[in-house]
Amino acid sequence: MPPYVRHIRCRPTTLVLLVTGLALFAGRSWVVAVEPSAEVRRQVTQHVSELSSTLRSERVRAEQALLELGPQILELLPPPDETPDQATRIAVRQLRVKLERTAAEQSVQPSRVSLRGHLPVGEIAARIQEQTGNSLSVERLSEASRRRPIDVDFDQTPFWEALLTVCESAQLAWETPATGSSVELLDSEGVQTERQVAAGTGAFLVSVAPLAKQRATLRASLELQSEPRLWPLFVRIADADFRAEQGEPLALFNPLAVTELPMTSRGPAQFNILFRAPEAPVNSITLAGRVSVHVAAAPTEVRFNSLTADRAVYLRHGGVSVTLKQVQVTASADLSRDVMVRLSVAYDSGGPEFESHRTWIYHNEVRLETSGGVRRPSESAFDATRQKDGGIEVEYRFSALSAAELVDCELVYVAPTLLIDVPVEFKFDKCPIH
Repeated sequence: MPPYVRHIRCRPTTLVLLVTGLALFAGRSWVVAVEPSAEVRRQVTQHVSELSSTLRSERVRAEQALLELGPQILELLPPPDETPDQATRIAVRQLRVKLERTAAEQSVQPSRVSLRGHLPVGEIAARIQEQTGNSLSVERLSEASRRRPIDVDFDQTPFWEALLTVCESAQLAWETPATGSSVELLDSEGVQTERQVAAGTGAFLVSVAPLAKQRATLRASLELQSEPRLWPLFVRIADADFRAEQGEPLALFNPLAVTELPMTSRGPAQFNILFRAPEAPVNSITLAGRVSVHVAAAPTEVRFNSLTADRAVYLRHGGVSVTLKQVQVTASADLSRDVMVRLSVAYDSGGPEFESHRTWIYHNEVRLETSGGVRRPSESAFDATRQKDGGIEVEYRFSALSAAELVDCELVYVAPTLLIDVPVEFKFDKCPIH
């Protein structure tokens, strides 16, 4: 049996898991800053000017041409407050909404791996990380395991499927830390198992333990995990979206139950579904279900290169506007500095639904970053206040900074473009019953 206890060694043929996404987005599917070419810039300038044409046919052609250029032009579209012509302003706002939706949907597609050859495990892990944007660590592997060569033949293979195949071929386990920000490969010797794990395709991995029979019920214990690069906020689980059968369908114990589990730590979400046990004894059942994951999609970085400015600093990145309104520095007895920063965030086209998940704003990635690449994450976020412009204002704190760090650092705020619901559908054949 494939071992598991957040340590997972998987046989892709043990249980089959089907996870469906929205569409194929090949190659690097996380957000990468791509500099538009001079020709693209020229086309955008031309087509934007045509949006104010008196001819409807010309305006329609211009809008379609801009849509076909794709999300890469979001940075090139003029902001509403710099667009005096009303027709152009309305058209650009509508274009931005469509392009941001496209970018958001692309960003939550499964990342893909293309790799072929007889290669050491350490090199394979590095290549998978490079291609997918998912942190994949081999630090806890023995030197022998890192150097062990295996055959791989991946052609646009989803990340989870590639990872499980590598672990199976190299006889390795893997685990995710509590933050869910990476996947760590482990030597499988001595790893104990408590669960079976299904192979996954798509941006999410769903696993199931052997079903437990308790009196008149069967309990299915499931776990859902996203690719580390993604930013899930919560998963919505409706028991009515699950079915189990062995010849005849099993009745749900609580068909009206609906649960929302936070995933803001980016760790896996664990949940149970109860069925009424069949009267006749059975050894296994077929289990299928569907959940919806609320994801902060298409994150964008906004960077402030100074914390010593004596006035508010306003920056925009695509349709996101962020203002650094206040920096308060307090000296401690040991001469270190504690820093509080207050940010205001607003979106041109509505942006994320700020109320849709009560606490998502507290889990945005905010950090200080030195010129040497050292990152200091914020300690907490608090006092979030809705603003008149539909944005939000929030404070973050950093402590024990040296004077040199305070001078030599940037404030980096990572904001999602949209919050979207990603459906995850799956099916397990022959789930054993214990």
